Amino acid sequence: MADDPPIADESGFQTQENSYWQFSVVFYARQNIQELLLKAQNRHALDINMLLYALWQAAEGHSLSFGDFVKLNETIADWRKTILLPMRDLRRSLKSRDRNGDLYSQAQSLELSCEKVQQQIMYEQAQYSPRLDISGEGIERIALVNLDSYLEAMDLSLPTPVVKQLARELRNFVGL
Repeated sequence: MADDPPIADESGFQTQENSYWQFSVVFYARQNIQELLLKAQNRHALDINMLLYALWQAAEGHSLSFGDFVKLNETIADWRKTILLPMRDLRRSLKSRDRNGDLYSQAQSLELSCEKVQQQIMYEQAQYSPRLDISGEGIERIALVNLDSYLEAMDLSLPTPVVKQLARELRNFVGL
């Protein structure tokens, strides 16, 4: 929350460690999650940070609506369009052109820093309420609602088996 201490990452950007970022780092590192989310991003033009936000909020027991995602998208649209996506394009371009990998590695680090800033913006928009104590099954149901709300609000699609797998993975994650 706002009381979290600001930190400077490798790029010098000041961001704050928060529960959304912490959740994202740990959940993304789980087996198969990175692959699932990258496929959603690359094949279906989905925003991984929005998917992770939907799942994080579900893990907290919070159901999000179509309107919540529209508002959140409006908040991050300029950052994503003018900073994050061009940085991602640069990193991708460098992957095949940077002979020794130094520039690619720096671009990768900067892209991650840009992702973290976007998540900080999103975190600041979150409506804070106490974490609800619900079962893994309840969290899975909320995850499905949140993911569907995100997809509907952005007029995007993701195959139903993938949506269900993400919700199931969240349930397993929270059940640890």
